[in-house]
Amino acid sequence: MTGKQRRKNRGWIILAVIILASCLNFNAATTLATKKEFDGQNYQNNALVENFTQSLQEIGQYRERYGYPIDIKIQGELAFMACEMGGLLIFNVSDPTEPKLVGTFDEERDVSYKNDWSSNLAPSIKVQGELVILGDGYNGLLFINISNPKKPVLLGKHQAVVGGFAIAGNYVYVIVQGSARYNKGNVFRIIDFSDPTKPVVTAEINRTQTGGFYTSPIFSKGYVFSALLGRKVVTINVSDPYNPLEVASVNITGSRLMATKNDFLFLYKFRIGENATIEIINISNPLVPEHITTYETAYSGLENDIAFYDFKVFIGAHSSQSKIIVLNISDIKNITTISELKSPLDIRMSIASITLSIEQQI
Repeated sequence: MTGKQRRKNRGWIILAVIILASCLNFNAATTLATKKEFDGQNYQNNALVENFTQSLQEIGQYRERYGYPIDIKIQGELAFMACEMGGLLIFNVSDPTEPKLVGTFDEERDVSYKNDWSSNLAPSIKVQGELVILGDGYNGLLFINISNPKKPVLLGKHQAVVGGFAIAGNYVYVIVQGSARYNKGNVFRIIDFSDPTKPVVTAEINRTQTGGFYTSPIFSKGYVFSALLGRKVVTINVSDPYNPLEVASVNITGSRLMATKNDFLFLYKFRIGENATIEIINISNPLVPEHITTYETAYSGLENDIAFYDFKVFIGAHSSQSKIIVLNISDIKNITTISELKSPLDIRMSIASITLSIEQQI
């Protein structure tokens, strides 16, 4: 039996703090991620690979010193990691027990009082074909060619103070900071990157004066969904990229969007002095979003990222310690916990990103 025959299904769950691998029935899912630990003098970053059968176990690691990893995405055998200081790392994860760094990219930038190296605007990353789109806080939105992963090349940039973003086709739906001196809100902006060397703004919805802070945009069913911080979730019609319109909303206070699965949006809600909850919204009709259930976790907080595998959900959680929890969502109104990985580290570990990719192998 060949190696390919032995590994019928392989996937990678990538966590920007811990990397896991799972064996669910006959499927193997591997994770790549990093943890941040303090050795008494310096913070050190590690990429870990772990195995999940009945529980989650470590099977390998990669030690790196490029800054705290924030977001990870996978395409084929490559994992793309965005680091806290704005850098891009590219790993070969064909062997999940021995991830190898194959390429890096980091653009020089001016550092100032407002634009320091460790701003709260954490970078985020999307991968589409031979293009990486890197949201780099004050440094803008970067379009990077990865046709040669050993030598990533910057093609173009949209200069703005960038928060979260989503992509669909040749459009980026990005949240940017307003330019007014006193902002009551921020801006939802659409960018056409059909020519990544010259990204073009097509339209925006500006809430800097009317109020409302967009967060975590998600593209699904031809619409963009975004949580207005502390208020509600809005549906934005982007069928005309030159005229986006808010067309519906549902009141969910204090929540942040995490992800979408089929007809459902998953939100994380933090409650002071109480356990965090996962809120579920039915978006089978995007024009009439409906809050259908609340799942109360056993944890004081959840991380703002989530990954799906069939009817299983992987999510970072924390109370006295950070951990990965696995939930069963086959019955969306009766969510149950399957397993969890408790950190063997101290409470300085935190989970920044979780990404799952399944590669079918014959």
